[in-house]
Formats: sequence, structure tokens, C-alpha cells
Amino acid sequence: MYNSTKTTNSSSQKYFEEFDFSAMDITLPDGFELCLPGSNTSNNSLPEDTDIVDVDTPIPSTNVGYQLLLKMGWQGKGLGVNQQGRLEPVKVTLKEDKLGLGKLEAEQTVHTESTSRRKALESEKIAEENEEQKVLREEKAQQQEDLKKHIHEINSAFYCSLCDKQYTKISEYESHLSSYDHHHKKVFLTQKGASFM
Repeated sequence: MYNSTKTTNSSSQKYFEEFDFSAMDITLPDGFELCLPGSNTSNNSLPEDTDIVDVDTPIPSTNVGYQLLLKMGWQGKGLGVNQQGRLEPVKVTLKEDKLGLGKLEAEQTVHTESTSRRKALESEKIAEENEEQKVLREEKAQQQEDLKKHIHEINSAFYCSLCDKQYTKISEYESHLSSYDHHHKKVFLTQKGASFM
């Protein structure tokens, strides 16, 4: 049994219309029919007393399930201690994006909050801060300045005054000391000093 809920394009629709399915030997059980894409299958084959129910139509009181619920104590109201449960069925919507559940709403919330006002400038933040925030900011700035000085003192051991080059790693500094460039400058300054004597 072939049943398609998606709409087919015109080429496949034309193929199904032109194909002769009567030549095929298909035997279906009683009560089944072959549904082709695009075919207008109506509910004419159903018995007249059959109730067609969808999400928008409530179940009639003549329904067997409705009667069973009444026999079990249901009074036609929401379930729960305070009868606060939902009366309508949950509607199913086709989700066509690849985002997780609730991700789109979360992204929209973040986007709205981030673009509702522009990012404050540093001068605006300083103008709005109180005494405690000002002291914290100045302490943080002083700590960063002290850290820079400390790093400069540590790196001064890897400074080549001859070539005026600063290195941060001992391996880089040692490779520089054994390089042609460093030795060339060293020899050049030695020869230059000897020529003036």
C-alpha cells in the first residue's frame, strides 16, 4: 500500500497519472485500498455513521472512548486534583528547521537583549561607577601594570643588546646567539673598534 502525505512535484504526478496500475496484479486485504499520490481519495468509502475526528473537532459523546472515560469517573473536565489539565489535544506542528526544541526562542531572547541597547563605552562605565567600583578598577589597573613590569624584568635576561632584539624563550635566545646574524654583528663591531685604535 503506497500512501504519501507529502505533495509531489509535477513530473512524478504526471507519471502516476499516465501509469496503468490496472495491469499490475495487486491483491489487497478487505477494507484496504491503493492510495496514489495526488489522488483525490475521499471518505466516501467509510460507513455513514463513522465520526471523522481531528485535532480541531472534539470527540462526540457517542464515541466509545468517550463513554469509557465517563464510566471510569471522568466528568468532561480537565484531569488533576483541581481539574486543571488541558481539555484540548496537543496540536502537532511540522518542524522544518534543524534547531533543538526551544533553541529558536532562546536565540531570539539573547538577540533581543543584546541589541536592545548599545554596548557602553569605557568612559561611560567610568562615569557611572561608584567609589567602590572605582577603587577596584584602579587596583586592577595597578596589578596589570606591576605584572607587565615583572614580565619585562624576567624577559630582560633574554635581551640581546648587540642586536637590539628581545626574546621571551630561552631556546629562541640561545638559537639567536649561535646565529650568523649575531656573529656577523659581533665581528663587525670588533673590527670597527680595532680600526679606530
